[in-house]
This record gives sequence, C-alpha cells and structure tokens, in this order.
Amino acid sequence: MKTDKFAEKWREIRCRLAKPQWWKQFRQSMANERLSPEALAEFNFRLRLDLLKFAYEESPYYHALYKAAGLEPGDVKTEEDWAKVPMLTREALRYNFETIKVAHPQSTYKLYTTGGSTGEPSKVLKDDGFSSVVMNWRAGTWTGVPVGGNSATIMRTHHATWKTRFRHFLANFPATNIMLDAGDMSEEKIERFIRQWRHYKPRRISSYVGGIHQLAVYCLQQGIKLPAPDAVFTTAAPLSSTVRADIVRAFGCLVFDNYVATEAHPMANQCRHLAEISSPALHIHSDYRHLEFVDEFGTPLPVGEVGDILVTDCMDRVFPIIRYRLGDRGRLLPGRCACGRPFPLMDAVHGRSFDFIYLEHGKIAGECWATAFDDCLNAIHNFQIHQHQDKSVTLSVVMNHAYPDAEKAIATVAANLQRQLGSLPLTVEYKDFIPHNRGKIKYIISDVIAD
Repeated sequence: MKTDKFAEKWREIRCRLAKPQWWKQFRQSMANERLSPEALAEFNFRLRLDLLKFAYEESPYYHALYKAAGLEPGDVKTEEDWAKVPMLTREALRYNFETIKVAHPQSTYKLYTTGGSTGEPSKVLKDDGFSSVVMNWRAGTWTGVPVGGNSATIMRTHHATWKTRFRHFLANFPATNIMLDAGDMSEEKIERFIRQWRHYKPRRISSYVGGIHQLAVYCLQQGIKLPAPDAVFTTAAPLSSTVRADIVRAFGCLVFDNYVATEAHPMANQCRHLAEISSPALHIHSDYRHLEFVDEFGTPLPVGEVGDILVTDCMDRVFPIIRYRLGDRGRLLPGRCACGRPFPLMDAVHGRSFDFIYLEHGKIAGECWATAFDDCLNAIHNFQIHQHQDKSVTLSVVMNHAYPDAEKAIATVAANLQRQLGSLPLTVEYKDFIPHNRGKIKYIISDVIAD
C-alpha cells in the first residue's frame, strides 16, 4: 500500500514538473465540475463558437466547406444555428487530411491513426497543447480507484524495442504494468499473462472489451481464480450486459465503461455510482467535448431517441474536428446522475458493433437485438448474430454450462428472434468462443447489401 501511494504521488510530481500546463488544465477541469448544468452548457457553446471561427480562418478545408454552404462564423448565435453547420464525414476526414489541418499550428501535436474497425481507416493530428490525458485524469477521480500501484493492459499494443520498453518502464515506475496484446491472445500467451497477474497483482486493468472478455471466459471455464483488482476499464466496443456480468464473475471487481475514439478521446466515462449499479449510462465530458445525437440529415433528435453521434473536439487547434460523424449510434438520457456531477448522461454506445437486420419486408436496427439475452444474462458468456447474403441468420452462442437450464433459456431467445424473422431461417450454433478482431467485438453482422 505504501508503494501504491508513493507511485501515485510520484506521478503527480513528475507531471507538475514535466507538463505544468497539463496540471493547470487538470485543475481547471476539476473546477468545471462545480458549474451548474446551465453554466456548463454556456461554457461549451462559447468554446464551440471560438473553434468555428478558428477553423474558418486557419483550416483550408473548413473555410471552403463553410463558404460553399454560405455560412459565416458570425451567423451561428444559437444551438439552432449550430445544427446548420455542415457535418464532417468519415470519407471527408480520410481524403482531406492535408487541408483539414491548420496551416500554421501554434502548438506541438501527435499523429494518430484509426484502427479501421468500420472499414475506413484514417489519420488525425491531436493537439498536444490541451491533452486528452487531462480528461482521463479527471475520469479517474470519478471512479474512486487509486491511480498508484501495479496495473495491466490488454490492448492492441506491444513494445518491441528496448527503447519503447524502457519508456514504458519509466512511465509506470515505481509500479509495474503488465501487458497482453489483444491481437495475439493464444492460450500460451494468456497463461503467461495469468502467471504475471498472480505475481504482480494489478490494481487496475485497462482493456479492449473483447480482450478482457476472452480472458474472463477462459478463467471461468478453467476455474481459475486471480487476485481481484480494484477495477476493470473497458473501451473500443460497446460493453453489453452479458459481457459485463462475465467480467464481474471472473474478477470480482467493478467494471467501468468508457467511450473513446481516436478522432476525439475521451468523450464519456462512467463514475463509481454508475459502475456499482451496472448501469450502461456514461457521463459526457461536455465542457471539452460536444456530442450530438442526430438523424441522417444532421438534425438533433429528442432526448431518449437513438441516432447517429456527432462529436466536436472543442480544444483542438491543430486538426479541428467539428460535427464529425463517428459511425456510432447512441442516445442522450434524461436527468442527472446521483453522483451529483453536472455532466449530461448518454446511453451505452450502440454503434460500430451493430448492422441492420433485414427482414422479408423492411429492416430493423441491430441494436434492437443487442439486448436479446438481457433476461438470462448468466446463461451465456457471449453471442453473435450473423445475417448472411440470403437473409438467413446464424445465432452463435457461448453457453455457460454452469447455469441451470441454459439450453432452455437460449432456445427461448432463439424462438423470439425467429418470430421477428418470419419465414427467414435461423440456425443456432454453440461455440467455445466467439473471436474478436484485435480486442473489438462485433455483435450484430449483416452481409445483406441494401437495395
């Protein structure tokens, strides 16, 4: 415990010396928690107006885009006006990298590439003047989980050279961070990671959803008990209720969901209260990120209605991201969290893992089937629904053999899905594990080509 406290204090000292501007920004972000919801919204709107003016003047792409739309920054005075600002599409981001970035950046920056999980990989620059680390620190305070101590990471990353390994060592010193590459989770490497886990007893686990779930299912099936961490933090894919339940059973700790994208990270995180009640809701970082839930034309939708998510990174002055269509779907939730923070709540992300399911006549959104097993969470470890080109559907299930009447529960779910499909055939397949794509899970897949 003394080592954990020393590690936490050492990180703070190191940051205050090496990145004093980040520490100042962190203190400001914490002060924003004391704002009223109304003041927070006003703060956000002012930042967006400043960003709009900056992008118009400094980014060739946005200048041309807004000119073509007949929009001047001064035309935007209300939220209704903001909805008229042209959206940035994934295709535009991908093919206009050189003109989106500002001509003369005033701060340092880093290059990031998206993983291409939507089939459209791209690259962005992130302003180092205001770091996303600041919001990660703040989100860490929401969890009540100490920062110091040993940790573990299961992501698409590894350190191949001695230089990267040495930097990794310094970044975590005096604690240790053990790593498992989510893109290479063979049984041999899982077993080695488990041995490291037993030795170092990590307090915090950061992982792609698919990676930590594969490890959880492996431990449950093999009857492996590991030293319980304080928390597991998931990202990269929606955290379904069935997957959350498996992680809790396997590791006996709280699970915190996070909404992150390369283009603007982080965007939303869970607090301790939400994790304790296993809620799918997340707090939006609405001071520095602006999320909109819109229809196909970019028109804002009412609270509670599912739509496409647009994000604006209010702080980036190197590579502006304004009303960017992420390719995700979600919805704003009414009310506030019992934790008392002023940040609005959004539902768990519905996108990137859900395609449309096509019926004999019409179609339904894949997220409608994502909760198929919510009434029998413990009957399965995971599932995947795959619609083939001929519209037939395969339901793949990893059954929890320790659950009484698991097959009966699965049969009930399959019958419900069959009723919705009508005469389209449904096949149930039992599997030992449903593979993920480098830690990212796709629950609903459709190969049908829309007319």
